[in-house]
Order: sequence, then C-alpha cells, then structure tokens
Amino acid sequence: MRWLGCGSSLVCVLQLNPSSLALSIPISPVFSDSCKGRPWPPRAQAPSYKRRAGRPTTGSIPSPVRLLQRRDERRTMGQKAHSRSPKTTGSQGGFQGVEVHVEKAAPCSAQVRLHVPSATLIQARSQITSNLGKRFRVKGFRPGKAPREMIEKQFGKDIDQEVMQHFLEHGLQKAVEDGELAPAAAPRVQVADFPGAGEDLNTEFEIPLRPEIELGQIEGLQVEGRSVGVSDEEVESALEDLKRQNSRVEAAGDEGLEAEGMMLCQISYVVDGESEPCLEREGMRLSPKTTPWGVLQEDFEKKILGAKVGDEREFSVEIPDEFPVEEARGKKGSLKVRFDEVYKVTPPTNEELHSAVEVTTDSGMTEAIRARILDYKQGAENHRVENTLIERILGDHPFDLPEVLVGDQVEGRLAELRENLEKEELDAETIEERLNAEKGGAEESSRRGLKAIYLFEEIAKKQSLLLKAQDFEVEFAAIARRNNTTPQEVQSYYKDQKGLVNQLGIELLERKVRSFLRESADIQVVPPE
Repeated sequence: MRWLGCGSSLVCVLQLNPSSLALSIPISPVFSDSCKGRPWPPRAQAPSYKRRAGRPTTGSIPSPVRLLQRRDERRTMGQKAHSRSPKTTGSQGGFQGVEVHVEKAAPCSAQVRLHVPSATLIQARSQITSNLGKRFRVKGFRPGKAPREMIEKQFGKDIDQEVMQHFLEHGLQKAVEDGELAPAAAPRVQVADFPGAGEDLNTEFEIPLRPEIELGQIEGLQVEGRSVGVSDEEVESALEDLKRQNSRVEAAGDEGLEAEGMMLCQISYVVDGESEPCLEREGMRLSPKTTPWGVLQEDFEKKILGAKVGDEREFSVEIPDEFPVEEARGKKGSLKVRFDEVYKVTPPTNEELHSAVEVTTDSGMTEAIRARILDYKQGAENHRVENTLIERILGDHPFDLPEVLVGDQVEGRLAELRENLEKEELDAETIEERLNAEKGGAEESSRRGLKAIYLFEEIAKKQSLLLKAQDFEVEFAAIARRNNTTPQEVQSYYKDQKGLVNQLGIELLERKVRSFLRESADIQVVPPE
C-alpha cells in the first residue's frame, strides 16, 4: 500500500505489480518449484543484457494471481460458488459489522463499497495502539508501560493509516474472493481524513478487471506462405561481406592509399572569392569509394590513390544542395583534403574465413553460408506468417479492455517520448505539439498491445503452453552468447533486479503462442515468381 498526499485528503494506492496483474502467465510446477524466491530477468539490451527494472511489488496486499488461486482452492474443496450479483460480506479480520458491496459496473470494472462501523474502527484502533505500545520504547517508561495517551500523541497518524490499511486490504481481498473478480490493475482509493468520533468509515473504489475472452477458431487458419530459397548471387554477396568483416586494417606506410584502403583526413571548403573556409571538418573517415560533397567519385578516386600521411589534394567543386552550410549551396569553390592517417585493408586468408564459419573447406564454407542465409530468410517468413495470423485473430476477437491499463500504457509511451524530445533540446512548445500529435497513435498502439497480451494468455491456457525453468535457462545462455559473458554472470545480475519475471515471461510466452499458431495453421505455399 502507498499513501499519496492530495490536498486535504489521501489517495491510498492498493499497490500490486501491474505486470503481474496484466498477465497471469501459465507456469508449470517444475518452474514454480525451481524458481521460488529468485526472480528471473528478461532478455536484455543495454549494455545488452542490462534493462531498467520494473516497479516492485510492495506492501502486504496479496497479488491477484494468489487471490484467484484461493478462489479456485475454495471451489476445489467443494465450497459453494458465488453468483455475479452484488455481494455483501460480514466480518473482516476478526471485526464485526464490516460490509463490502461488490457490483460489476462495466465489462472491465467492479465498484466496491466498503462500510466499517465506528465501533469497529474504535476496536481496531485500540488493538493497534496496544500492539504499538508493546513494540516501541517511550522515554521515561519501561517497555510496554507507556500510557495510551502518549502512544496516540506520538503515533496517532500512523495508527490511523494502519487502521485504514487493514480494512482497505481486507476489503480488496474480500471483494476479489466473493465477487470472483480477476483484477487487472491496482485500485486507487480516495480517502478523506480518518473518521471522527462516532463516525463510520464509508468509502468506495473501482477495481479494473481483466477482460472475459471466449476464444473462437485459432487452429487450422488458412494463410498464404511463400517458399524461400537462396541464389548463388546471394551466397557470393554474403561471402564478400564475410571477407570485409574479417579484414584487418593496417597502416599503409610507403605503399600509400590503395583502392580498397581508407583514410582519416581533414577537409576544408572555400567558396570562390572568399578567403576563409565555409566548412572545416577533422577526423573525417573517407575511402576512394566514399567521396565528400561536390566531388565526382571517379575523379576523387583517381586523384587520391597513392596518397601518404601528410599529403594534400585539392579539388574544384560545385557545392551541392545537401551541403551543411546553406549559404554556400549552389556556389563554386574548392576542397582541400589533408591526409592525417592512411590505412590499407588486408583481406583474411581462406583459413581465417573457414574458422569464422567453423568449417575446413571452401565447399563447406559455401554450404554453411547458404544454410545461414536460408535460415534467416525462413525465420523472416515465419515471422511474417505469424504476424498475419495474429492480426486475423485480433480482428476476430473483439473485447473490452480495462481503461486504466490503457491509460497507463499511453502515459508511459508519452513519457518516454517526452524524455527523448527533451534530450534533443527542443523548446517546450514544440515538445507539447509533438506529444499531442502522437497521443492518438500511442493509444491505438497501447490498445493493440494489451489486447494481444490477453489473447496470448488465453491461447496459452487453452493449449497448455507452459513456461518451464529450462525456457529461462536457455534464454540466459542466449543473452550470455550475445554479450560475450557467462549465463551465471547474466543470472547473477538479474537476480538483483525486481519486477522483471513477468516481462521475460511475456516475451517467452509470445514466442510459444506464435509458434503454435504457425504450426497449427493451414499454410498455402505460393511458389516464388
């Protein structure tokens, strides 16, 4: 629970991790046992595997997943199922007269009214004050012997908040259990000051609910597929790329600049009739194949081949429209290039190329390159088919969403955009204009993303697509390979992060659902043109 100041009142946030509310990931018993007490992090990116942590769950409020488990446990034990009509409950946490009314206000919302009689508030406050007196020392008194009046004077506000927290937490739990609710987000409760003497506590709050989804057809969907192949030209192009990637850059020395070489140089543009340069750049990386503004590539290459460190070359230029200095565009002038560093590029040996693709022969290298290209193209085709199927399923399953989650997603997207715009040092008016222009798109993307998450979960439940500890271990190993580290180091880093288990779970679950949809679809392969 979190208390926020709001004018003369308090806003009590019944704090539940939004990620765990948004998606109840199907977890296998193996995963549950092996991962108890240690969070699993998501796939990462910066420095590749380090990602900003999500908000942790705080307070003593039971998670919605646990509340749903308790509901299912009651059903399993043969307790009478509750109806969907408004509910009234009795005792709360050992106190009499507490009433909790639950009413489905909308498809994804439940309205909860909580009533606590003044006598019950007094009883709860008395118990909490007594417990507080036993735990805290008051100067001049032995432990547990301080007068009640002194305890209340010193801890009065804390006692009031603890009383409110007790009834609000139990009210939420009882509403979820008796109303058979599936919360989608943490409710916020607008609470006035603690009721005065003889006054009852009457408050109400809204619980955003998960959508109720009835799955239609998800298997055997017809979709167009495209056959993939690899041409000899693609293999040759990939081989040339492999050679460039494994080439060594060395100082050119007395040999000077070669056709495949490169240089770091200083360039200076001067408009005809002017004495001072209109543009100077140092540390420019150029090659005979990459030319500066206003010079033909053929002329540039012919004139700079053989250049050595310290040499200079001068060119007549007609400054183009894309030139950085607007005033100089369209004018004639000169370009001076000074060579500060000159390098030659030494191609790899066949043995080095073989080692790069883990083969021992030229024919094996060719086949390995062909197989990698085919694997990449097939993966891209699989992703395209999966996207087509997902778009169709999204269109075939209309349902309402909890608006509070949509709002949170939109707010998060716009906050990220604002941060990026501020880094560009744009003025406040421009930033607000950009944010307003992007708001509609952010809402549309947020709705689509949330809808996809809920559908993925329903499909996973229906098809028993469970996440296991091995799924996470494989992901750790993949993260480690991408970042040249060990799975143990990656896992150690993520064990220190909080609130990330569902983030990774959503990613892994999406992959499982995507694969299931594609593998169960009726793919009509169209031959290439």
